[in-house]
Parts: sequence; structure tokens; C-alpha cells
Amino acid sequence: MKKSSACLALLILATSPLTGHIAHAAPVAKKPAAKKAAPSAVKAAANTAARPTVAFKGKAKVITATLNLRAGPTTTARDIGDVPKGTHVTVNMRTTLQYKEDGNSKARWYHTTYKGKSGWLWGGYLHVIVAKPPRPASQTNGRATQWISGTGYSMLNGLNLRAGPTAKSKDIGDVKHGQKMKLLARTVQRYVEDHRGQYRWYEVSFGNKKGWVYGAYVRFTPPPAAGGGGGGNVAGYPGYYAPRGQRLAAGAWRRGNTNPTVGYCLQGVEEAMAASILNGKRFYINSAHEFGIYAEGNHRTMAGYGLKVVNTPPSSARSFPKGTVMIYSRGRCGFNPKWGHIETVVDHDTACSDHCRRRNDEWCGPTTIFYPTKK
Repeated sequence: MKKSSACLALLILATSPLTGHIAHAAPVAKKPAAKKAAPSAVKAAANTAARPTVAFKGKAKVITATLNLRAGPTTTARDIGDVPKGTHVTVNMRTTLQYKEDGNSKARWYHTTYKGKSGWLWGGYLHVIVAKPPRPASQTNGRATQWISGTGYSMLNGLNLRAGPTAKSKDIGDVKHGQKMKLLARTVQRYVEDHRGQYRWYEVSFGNKKGWVYGAYVRFTPPPAAGGGGGGNVAGYPGYYAPRGQRLAAGAWRRGNTNPTVGYCLQGVEEAMAASILNGKRFYINSAHEFGIYAEGNHRTMAGYGLKVVNTPPSSARSFPKGTVMIYSRGRCGFNPKWGHIETVVDHDTACSDHCRRRNDEWCGPTTIFYPTKK
């Protein structure tokens, strides 16, 4: 018996396209409507769909005249801005693979934010520096550290190079005065150590040596040859006589570097003053703290030696001129709780007494100051 064409058509419609068996009729369930993705998400997916990415932490510097910031990691992605040569950016993502663009060698794309715009830069025109993960505090005597870069110079002849960032860490060598050091890391916090004020510790390397030094004795510009360089603004110091200030600064620099006597700060300052501006005069007072009391109570006597005592510094601490003598009372700024401290300003960030070190008036001010004037 012949099948009708209608039956044949029905049979064809009911046959499965995968197996050829007759499929049983079943009710068709409606699929829920898909939510529309946000326009920005759609663009981002389209830009990165063919190029897988991975999280990446680091910094980069643009090394071409102008680099396009693009909406995605391809040269066909929309150009959303220009980044000029020399610009430093922080990158947080990169493509997993490298790509050849503009006829140059293969390179990855890096994601960054520049002037509020989030986009991608091609690595062929970037100098990329991988950010190191933070060193566990368990490796640095319990003190958190951070990676840095730069150059430092030792201000002390015989600066202790230690195995860790504490005064109790093993002494593994000495650093000579003026030694140039590569800065590798520093402590996040500042610490009061050995009554020398409040500073960070720095991890440094030079030659084949590597270790930690205390920041009180590290400066970031080459040390002056003989108390030169800088000197501060003399505005607000009526009567200050620069030639005598220069002589005292140079004398303090020589005394602090050629004959360091750590722990005898008043001796160092008195000897520098005697040799440079006081024609051999010494006060022979027991401590820096007592010298401050003497100076405050004998303004007229001090003036006779050409030294003007100032109870309250008349201008910012960073503007002390060369030859200014600063006295810290007992325990102030972390200095000795019994003897106090005294030092002479040599330049904008250096002071000398029993030895030379970074000035710490950025943390707290001295209790007494005086400076050279004409007699």
C-alpha cells in the first residue's frame, strides 16, 4: 500500500537529525530570556576574547615618542589616548602570549590606567619591571619592608653593615665614608635605635657586599668634600654671619669625619668651634643637655663669643643656615635620655658632632639653637 505524500512528510519531520530514529513528540519548554550585558562588558569581552590575559603586577616606562592607549590588547582596538615617552605607569594585567605588532619583535600587551582611562599598551614600546612580592616579615626580624630603587652614600666612616634591619642583627662588615651604595629595600616604618633619632633601615649592595644600614647615616646625594653644598636660607636669622658659619661648618665636617668619637657629641662640637671660630675657647661642660641650659641662661656671654642664642627657631627647621648649633635636651627625638645631644649644621641634610649623620630636625625640633654672628 502506498503511503501518502502527507504521511511521508510527517515521517520526515519526526525523524532525529543525529540518529535517524523517529523522535517522540514532547512539549517544548521556553528558555528564559538572557540578560543583556553592559555595553562596557561587551566591548571588553570582544577586545580580549581572542587573547587570554593573566594578572601581572609591575611597572613600565614608555620608550617611544608616543604610545597608543587602546581599549583592548590589539592594534585594531579603539585608540582612547596617547602616553608620551618617559611616562611611568603601573600595570596590573598582561596577555598570556606575545604578539607581533607593527613589524617589530614579539611582545605582550599590558593593562594600565593613565589619566583616569583604563586601557592596554603594547609591550614592544615599554620597558617593563616586574614587581617583586613583599618579603615576609619573618625574614627581616619581624619588620615589614618594601622594595625601592636608588642610590645612597655612607655618611660615617665605619658604618655597620648588618644582616637584618635591626641594631641587634649580626654585624657583617663596615661601610667607608662616602661609599656609593645601591638601594634595594627599606623598612616600612621608622625606628628609634641607639638614641640616634627616628629613621628607616635600608638594604644596600656595593661591590660583592649586601646588607642593611641604619638610615641616620645614609644620604641620597654625594657628601660634600669639606662641609660645602647647600646651607639653607638665612632669612629669619638676624645677625647671622655667613663667613663664620661656613668656617664652623667646615670645621665640624673635618672633626666628624677625621676623628669620630661616637658618644662624645659635645666634645666634637666644642673642638670644632675652638678650631674654627673661637680661637681655642672650650666650655668644658659635662653634657649637651647642660650646655643647652648654660646657653639659655647666658645669652650675653655667648654673644661675646659671637654666638646668638635663639629660644625658638624663627623659620622652618629645614632652613637652618650652615654653622647653626642645635641642642636636644634629654631623650628628645630619641637621643640619650641622660646626656641629650648637640650637633652643627653642615648642609641641607647633614649635621656633625662626634661624627656626621643625617639631620633629624625633620622629625622634631631642637630645644636650643645658636648660630655665628660678628663679634
